[in-house]
Amino acid sequence: MELVPFRHWIIARAGDDHPALRFEDRSWSYRELVAACAQRAAFLLATRREGPLHIGVLLENVPDFPFWIGAAALAGGVVVGINPTRRGAELARDIRHTDCQLIVTEACHRPLLDGLELGLPAERILDVDSPSYAAALAPHAGAAIPNARVAMSDTLLLLFTSGTSGAPKAVICSQGKWSLISQTIVATCGLARDTISYQVMPLFHSNALFTGTGPTLVAGGTAVLRRRFSASGALPDIRKYGCNYFNYVGKPLSYILAQPERGDDSDNPLRVAFGNEAADLDIERFDPADFDAFLAEQTDLGTKWSPRYVRTSASLPITQTSKVQKRQLRAERWECHETVYFRPASGPLRRLLPDDVAALRRRFAERGRESQLR
Repeated sequence: MELVPFRHWIIARAGDDHPALRFEDRSWSYRELVAACAQRAAFLLATRREGPLHIGVLLENVPDFPFWIGAAALAGGVVVGINPTRRGAELARDIRHTDCQLIVTEACHRPLLDGLELGLPAERILDVDSPSYAAALAPHAGAAIPNARVAMSDTLLLLFTSGTSGAPKAVICSQGKWSLISQTIVATCGLARDTISYQVMPLFHSNALFTGTGPTLVAGGTAVLRRRFSASGALPDIRKYGCNYFNYVGKPLSYILAQPERGDDSDNPLRVAFGNEAADLDIERFDPADFDAFLAEQTDLGTKWSPRYVRTSASLPITQTSKVQKRQLRAERWECHETVYFRPASGPLRRLLPDDVAALRRRFAERGRESQLR
């Protein structure tokens, strides 16, 4: 684990020609992505006003969203993720409450700001679809990465809560926190250079940034953005772009799994899906036969590496620093409140039954190791 601000990971990719981002039929290398971030960082520093350098981003999942996050990371600024489902006075409150001195939006969301008292002049609202936007950024094309002093503790993101218990609160995420969380997810999910990450969760939400955008960049993999989530479009997208990693929250996953079943559903490159709040029904759809077939196709997986016990879980116990609590998982073993599958001495995976658990305990007792189960 490297104790470095998130800015470090962006700068590290400045000369990298590996694909960093794909959106619809366009693609950006890491070199191009960092250049886009540096251009916007130069604009921020050249045009900043007095007060905190807070940039409100009101965009769908389009390339400019990660470009502006990267710009803030490089310039020592802060991105405020603005939720487009908010309206009127509530939306104005979110923007004013977080001291945004610049708003970046697009044509489909620009009308949401009309008539609102934001405390900003018109020129401080940028529409990425307008000619004036390109004109504003043009003087800063080819800008060098700014020599900004950025610490681990410096705020990088302000992300609003859902507001279920009152007005949404802007949760602070520092450069260091996002860096450490991203590195943790890389290690937990085995992300690497060949990771192609399908990112459809909204980028103003912590799930998208903490389990998708950040970890993919730290791993040096490729992010695939979709403007809006589509349950019916998920599997075709995953096949089209070759995505092998997907981050989610519960409801979108349920919508995907609720799609009509097809015979070729398993014909896709997806290897890992990571998220939270999955419904019990979705977890129960685990098919041990399909999993066995998948393992058999892995030519680099030795016979002794194939798991004998498989526990399906809606979520993993984690510490306050987002590390998996392995000690708790080891203590619970197969005697937990979730479904566990096991592989007999010979044969396929099958559900672990109470009689199987009793037999395991007898075997431990026969070998004088029953204390290991306490």
